[in-house]
Amino acid sequence: MYQLLSKLEELEAYGDGDGNQLSSIELAKLLPPSIKAMFQRDMENGQIQDLVLDRWYPWWRREIVKMEEKDDSNNNNIEEEEEDDDDANEGTIENVNTICKAKKWHSKTLDERLLRVPDYCGLGRNKDGRISNNSIDNVLLYNLLDILSATCWTLRLYHGVKNASRQAPVEAAITLIETSSVLSKDARFTTLPQVLSHCCTTTGSLMVRNNGQTVLNNNNNNKSINGTTAHWTVFMEDIAYLVTSHRLVGRAIFEASDILKAAIKELKDDDDNNNNTDSNNNINNNKSNEIKGKTNDYSNGKKLKQIRRLRKKLQFFLSWTQYPATVELFLGGNTNEEILAWTVERKTMISECQQDDDHDGDGNNDTNSKNLISMESFNLPSSVNTTHHQSKIYDDGNNVILETKRPLMVEVQSRRK
Repeated sequence: MYQLLSKLEELEAYGDGDGNQLSSIELAKLLPPSIKAMFQRDMENGQIQDLVLDRWYPWWRREIVKMEEKDDSNNNNIEEEEEDDDDANEGTIENVNTICKAKKWHSKTLDERLLRVPDYCGLGRNKDGRISNNSIDNVLLYNLLDILSATCWTLRLYHGVKNASRQAPVEAAITLIETSSVLSKDARFTTLPQVLSHCCTTTGSLMVRNNGQTVLNNNNNNKSINGTTAHWTVFMEDIAYLVTSHRLVGRAIFEASDILKAAIKELKDDDDNNNNTDSNNNINNNKSNEIKGKTNDYSNGKKLKQIRRLRKKLQFFLSWTQYPATVELFLGGNTNEEILAWTVERKTMISECQQDDDHDGDGNNDTNSKNLISMESFNLPSSVNTTHHQSKIYDDGNNVILETKRPLMVEVQSRRK
């Protein structure tokens, strides 16, 4: 990578011989084949992400956090030398503006944001004024696990909330919504195996669909792994790590909400730019452009409305997770152990099914392909059909899909009288 950068700087400084700078396409043509092959290999291995993306790691995994802290300690000498150079420019207007822009993203700490969370007592009361019982809390917990799984997937896919909000906010928001059945289909889960099986099926189909995407970090060398080689157990472990603390859950929901907030801002800016463009250009005599503009406005307006509703839904779950009774559920409950135990049991049963398939049909490719699909949806309980609303499961030949008759988005109604 350093050879590539040095070669590009050399070619860019040389130009075309007449003092004119070369374009990026012309620079790429002049690169030696060996450097092109090195760049392609580094890109496939995820070694160039630090050059184009802000540094990020799955902060809910303690072993990766410790690795990052170790790497930071090794770079302390380099940072101290850079600080010595910055001391000479300290106090200048340019330096102050740069520092303010760098710290603007982290202007509020997690504790400050948690203190501003609305009280769940005003949101979770029944019509008779009583707080919801334990059975309702369990249902909320199971639905929360689906949201956390989608959040972990989105953060891994877009390399953190900062990169997602800056690089592709609308795409990241759509990915988050479509991955979570609670958000996209208003699905209701009533048991822990039910939601875990659904999350495994969803992440498995997404990994096949996003072929070539890097979604996992290697714990050994902190490099990215191809999405097709990712295992569903990683996302089960992500959920198990998060539910150990209400602070981790709160941060995850905050980052999911920040992604939706960035998407709202992006859609609003697009509407403003389209309105300014239409006002400057005379399109009154072009009916096709007028119809197209109305269609785009409707589409963006519909997306804005849906994302705002779902952001309110996330705020409701956030208030519930910070409620004292819920905090006791996270800290004193055994949800983490149950998730890990279910993961181990499912791995054992899948390995047994694979061994049986190897003994039964070694030469039948069709049978093996069918077994692969059924194994992906293994241990999907029949209680999916006994949720709060009518739904059905069907197999489209590639993935097991849960279809619901409820509307796509459900607005969180106000409790005010």
